[in-house]
Amino acid sequence: IYKLTHQWGFYASGTLYTGLLLLVTLRMVERPTKMRVASFGLVVGLAIWQSTQLVPIVLPAILWAIWKQPAWLRRIWIAARFRTVAAVCLGLAALLAALGALPAIVWNARHGWGSLASPIEDTTTYQHRLRIFASPLLPMMLGLRVPFTQELLVPALALLVYVGLLGLFVYGAYRARRREASLLFVVAACFPLVYALAPATLFSQEPKYLMVLSPVLVLLVAQLASTYWRAVALVGVALALSTGTLHKMDTYFRTVPVQPPAAPRDLGPLISTLDDMGVDRVYADFWLAYRLTFDTDERIIAAQNKFTALRFEGGQAVASRHP
Repeated sequence: IYKLTHQWGFYASGTLYTGLLLLVTLRMVERPTKMRVASFGLVVGLAIWQSTQLVPIVLPAILWAIWKQPAWLRRIWIAARFRTVAAVCLGLAALLAALGALPAIVWNARHGWGSLASPIEDTTTYQHRLRIFASPLLPMMLGLRVPFTQELLVPALALLVYVGLLGLFVYGAYRARRREASLLFVVAACFPLVYALAPATLFSQEPKYLMVLSPVLVLLVAQLASTYWRAVALVGVALALSTGTLHKMDTYFRTVPVQPPAAPRDLGPLISTLDDMGVDRVYADFWLAYRLTFDTDERIIAAQNKFTALRFEGGQAVASRHP
């Protein structure tokens, strides 16, 4: 819930783009008109511009669409002349995907493709990051573990429920293999394989990088609500898990010995001082940077930095590259 608040808006937009990607992929495969394929390409481009966290959603969706429409692949060789509807669709998809991602492409071209470089020192292996995904992060997303403490919510049942859900996933994937619902299973199965390529996924305190997967998980779990009373029971379980998890998280934050520094409620004096100095680009602590940017409606851009190093170039302060 707290990851969808205003200050963490990019996580909220990530979940929105996941829902959009699922929708436009299904519509394109259902009826691959030029408009639907073009919409798919545009949403893919916008999603990648919005956050590279969506790449593990985008790639499986594309693979699933190719699997469902293999005839396109057999006609790609004439795409240059656009002699078929399929070739025109492919060209439109690629063009609009590039258009949607254009801000990210232009920025990266001017800055040495900096957004593709990870500020995290990679001290783990790919296999270890996959293990972190499997536990504790995925159980946290499913409400079986408490974020930050990694405590099992119901120790006696958590492992049994987790194994049961994995078994249901395999069974559901087999039953849905010829239906449109197979998109959910393909995306969910491929997500960790792509996700774990990024060094930042070694972070195991909370499943923040799994937020983009949440619409897929919700739709998968919702398949259990095939009748009215099953739906009522499922909502009841979800509410109980959410309430228990939030209570334990609140207890943890009230008792944790080192609290994060709190930004002042009123940033007016700081904003006035920066305005008087004519400064509209600043470095700031994590807990202040995003708040300052939002409160000024991006008139002042604050970039997060830990200030592990500082140097001056041409009279300008340049902080360390590690945010």
